[in-house]
Amino acid sequence: MIRRFAVLGFLACTGFITVSCSDGPIESPVEPQFARKVKPTPAEPKLEEFWVHRDANSDCTGEIIHIVASGDFIRIATTVAHDHFFNGIRDMSFHFEYGFRGPDAPETDWNAEGTLGHVDVCFQGEQTDHTYPGGEVAYGLFVDYPSTSVGGTGADPFAIYVGITTSQKKYTSDGKGFRPAGVIVGGEMGAPEEEVGSGISSWHPEQDFGTVRSYAVWESPPPKGYLFFDGLALVDATCQVSTEIVGKGKNKTEVTTTTVTAEVDFDFGAEDISGTGLTWDQDFWVEGHLRVSPVETGSPVLTSDRYRTPSQDGRVTYTWSIDEILTGENVKVEFLADFLIGRAAAAIWEGDNLFDYVYDPGRNHSDIRTTAGFDRAGWEATDWDPTYNVSTSINDELFPVAHSHSAVPVVVTCGGE
Repeated sequence: MIRRFAVLGFLACTGFITVSCSDGPIESPVEPQFARKVKPTPAEPKLEEFWVHRDANSDCTGEIIHIVASGDFIRIATTVAHDHFFNGIRDMSFHFEYGFRGPDAPETDWNAEGTLGHVDVCFQGEQTDHTYPGGEVAYGLFVDYPSTSVGGTGADPFAIYVGITTSQKKYTSDGKGFRPAGVIVGGEMGAPEEEVGSGISSWHPEQDFGTVRSYAVWESPPPKGYLFFDGLALVDATCQVSTEIVGKGKNKTEVTTTTVTAEVDFDFGAEDISGTGLTWDQDFWVEGHLRVSPVETGSPVLTSDRYRTPSQDGRVTYTWSIDEILTGENVKVEFLADFLIGRAAAAIWEGDNLFDYVYDPGRNHSDIRTTAGFDRAGWEATDWDPTYNVSTSINDELFPVAHSHSAVPVVVTCGGE
């Protein structure tokens, strides 16, 4: 089996693993001159079981990430990300959630036939936030975000990315990743929360799992301080419709594109509440989106994919090209910011842990409108407030969004050739 051979090599037939090297179908002998060795095609890894649960009989006092996978591979590991948008999945596009390598996964177990690999990973809030040049790894704990409170308990949700290594070399490795959006039983994906009961797991056939989830929950310690937007303003915008000929001869096609260009000013802020008096001199990272909404036609709001902001305070220009032809139309343009974190490349940083400082939208400057949800009610969305509309359940879409305007968005006319 490829997953074993890549690690054990010639030991595969010496009794170290329960794989028979002689069992197989009986075939008619082949003349040597016609014999040809055929390299078997590796079986693609597949998640057969995936869920998160608690077990009072386990040494793990947190939550257990249960994974069973089939196919040809070497080992299973996990990455954890704070589920800012509380949808049960680690977002990478349209949104992006910053992942951490922890917690450490145990050695992958195998069934007797070598066809299934399994790990139970204990999640107790660990985050692996930095690896030093000498190889030393810094560990910390996730701290509380003001924007989420699972079930009103104060706990935060965490999305899980499953990484499966299929080959390993000295300095590189290959693999396959999974971002489960729900509980997986028997290879089939269900809802983010499922009642599975007992007798459902091929690995723990007698265990009663009760209700399980596809995301983890952790009641975090308080942060050392907060990050926020001191300023967020769209200072200029243009909209241009252009047509070009693509291709040659009979394959020539006329393509019309609307391009929106926007200049956005960013001012980042930080507040230390730990009492240590540390000075924040750190790069920032935040994702954001351009949103364009035709005024007269009432067409659906058009929202771009994510953009990165500058590492420090400053102005940046974004462009977004769309297929819709908006010649002569007036459109509203704004920049939406989803969340803010510190970046690991510090200019001067003396704190215990960079990620002990978290985004608190309630501290955004009063000139910045912060709403509950990305576009729950378009331009008239409800203002975000930590006292009554923090995200408490999956897909409730109450995550905070900071707007580049406080009352009146920028309106421009789309010019044409």
